[in-house]
Amino acid sequence: MGNVSLDKTTKINPTNWLSTSGWQDVVKLSADFSEICDDLNNHIDDWQKWYDLDSPESEDLPCNYSKKLGTFQKLMLLRCFRVDRVYCGVVKYISEIMSDEFITPSNISFDMIHEQSTPTMPVVFILSPGSDPTSELMKLADRYNIENDKFKYLSLGQGQEKHAIELLENAASTGQWLMLQNCHLLLSFTKELEKRLEIIGQAHLDFRLWLTTDPTQNFPIGILQQSLKFPTVGNRDDYIKFIDELPLENSPEVFGLHPNAEIGYFTQAAKEMWSSLIELQPQTAVGSTGTSREDFIDNLGKDILTKIPVEYDLIKVKRTFGLNLSPRAIVLFQELERFNKLIKIMKINLTQLRKAIAGEIGMDSVLESISNSLFNGSLPQVWAKLAPATRKNLGGWMDHFQRRIVQYSNWAGGNEPVVMWLSGLHIPQTYLAALVQMACRKNNWLLDKSLIYTSVSNFSEPSEVEERPEQLQNTIKTPAYTTSNRRNAMGDGLVFEADLETTEHISLWVLQGVCLIMNTD
Repeated sequence: MGNVSLDKTTKINPTNWLSTSGWQDVVKLSADFSEICDDLNNHIDDWQKWYDLDSPESEDLPCNYSKKLGTFQKLMLLRCFRVDRVYCGVVKYISEIMSDEFITPSNISFDMIHEQSTPTMPVVFILSPGSDPTSELMKLADRYNIENDKFKYLSLGQGQEKHAIELLENAASTGQWLMLQNCHLLLSFTKELEKRLEIIGQAHLDFRLWLTTDPTQNFPIGILQQSLKFPTVGNRDDYIKFIDELPLENSPEVFGLHPNAEIGYFTQAAKEMWSSLIELQPQTAVGSTGTSREDFIDNLGKDILTKIPVEYDLIKVKRTFGLNLSPRAIVLFQELERFNKLIKIMKINLTQLRKAIAGEIGMDSVLESISNSLFNGSLPQVWAKLAPATRKNLGGWMDHFQRRIVQYSNWAGGNEPVVMWLSGLHIPQTYLAALVQMACRKNNWLLDKSLIYTSVSNFSEPSEVEERPEQLQNTIKTPAYTTSNRRNAMGDGLVFEADLETTEHISLWVLQGVCLIMNTD
């Protein structure tokens, strides 16, 4: 999971291309790789060239580290610089240390297909030139003692509709296997077949329906949705040989995508792998520093408690703003009310956890879950439920938490921000709605006819902002999401749509899936 410590290094990152979290990881690794920080500082150009490679895990490391380090140590270094390539690095590591056998996907067999099939789930074979799964299917029937009179097949063509329906009804009721070949030649019947499958009722447990078809856009979507689908090839042995010769990893270009398309995929794959490894690690071991698990959790809990502020006095804050409240002030009150709930539960949880570790009270399931999260450097779920959506680890989340405290404290003191850090709000949509309300009141506009527009500036400090920008032309509405999870089926996660200036047609950016992310992982 990288460096999960709450205490950040004071060493200055000598590069402008290595992320803050990456630099923290490098400094943490310097405890074992004593020269890594100096080597990076003295050979920045060499490290950047390696960093910018598409597949750095397959190339030599700068400063002769490829010869200095073992295979696993190279993975540790790769983890600091290119998280998105760790998954591929692990695959390479397994191949070198064990063998390709442990990373090569197994071939799909007809026995495996049969195990996955059910009486109500047809199996559709997508044919390629010269292919015919009939012989393999007959061999499968022999292995499962399906006699010839219980294995029926029919090649579809003009005038075969009635016969096919009779075979289907009989097979479903008596437990036969039915193979309908070349469905693409009688698409009118496949639409009738779709209806029959919906009303077929309780089929015999041994009933199986096998369909073959050439690729066609007009094949009923209902059958495809409820079926198992498999491609077939002309010569199975040649096919397997061909597959074996293919690379284990496909580049995005194979699918017509930009090389950056795999960054998010491999980054997520690496994080899922780490999560699985963390769950498997011993929960009672003594750390390398000699600190026990309980002492580590207790010290971390104590450290977090010192960073938690007192709850905000909402009555005092409301008195500061007086009676003439603006929509933005109301948003502040709502935000502080939510933030107080988080502060309260964090204090209660950590205080009880420390008492449980000391043996003063019992350790319940909630405290056990929190202790596991703290030990693994992840955010406890009970806190996550009361905070804005995030994918950060505990250390990153605490940085975010403390920045929220600074913004809330300044705002609660009556100093309404000139520039609002939207990512620090629990529900930023309410603040944006408040801006629209205030503009409508000021200009006597109709609320339902008013919209927000945005522009990208070069400002990096609030003090630099003096006036609002002019409205832009040639822009694309770009979704701004809370995290890289984007949004779920209910639309949760979408905050607003930002206007980004572009000289290209907007379809280019829509197809690229361009968006804004308010919080890094």
